[in-house]
Amino acid sequence: MRSIDKVLENETYQLIHRTINTLLMVVVVTIGYQQIVPIYEDISGIKAEQQAEIQRLKQLRIIESEISQIIEDEGYRAKPYKDTRGLWTIGFGHLIKEGEDFTTVTPHYAVKMLRKDYKYASDSVQRKYPWAVGEVKLVLINMTYQMGENGVSKFQNAISSLKGQDYDSAAAEMLNSRWAKQTPLRASRLAGRIMQLY
Repeated sequence: MRSIDKVLENETYQLIHRTINTLLMVVVVTIGYQQIVPIYEDISGIKAEQQAEIQRLKQLRIIESEISQIIEDEGYRAKPYKDTRGLWTIGFGHLIKEGEDFTTVTPHYAVKMLRKDYKYASDSVQRKYPWAVGEVKLVLINMTYQMGENGVSKFQNAISSLKGQDYDSAAAEMLNSRWAKQTPLRASRLAGRIMQLY
């Protein structure tokens, strides 16, 4: 009996250790890019290859910042739970799909799923809304991460307003939705990001 307790205690310690390491990694990556990239903001007079690398680092910094925000929005859950729509979810808001069977997920695996899900959301936005750039694209990626491609496609008026650069109308449409009632803080923050555009 004592050895089983020891094993459980060791597994608990390892889980806590991995969780802390994962969160520290996210913080270090985010802070690291924030410290390194601004040094190279003025890229005039730099060779083309160096400019491309600087642009790649800037883009990476933006993506890491967006992923950090999703981690904050979603939170980490090791066991399946029902989201605000009543759908089974795990990790950092990963929708459990047909054929997937989770009883628990480690922080390491949750981070892998998060990156895969973020790439899916980014690819979806690129494919469905090729006109979306900058902040508009990032907001649509966040929404797609949360609601999926089909969920975002229901925001027809908001998407039409975004495409027409009528940002106040787009923000109002985002806030006048069931999504905003289900996750008001996230919806308000994303609508605010859209309202800052002119």
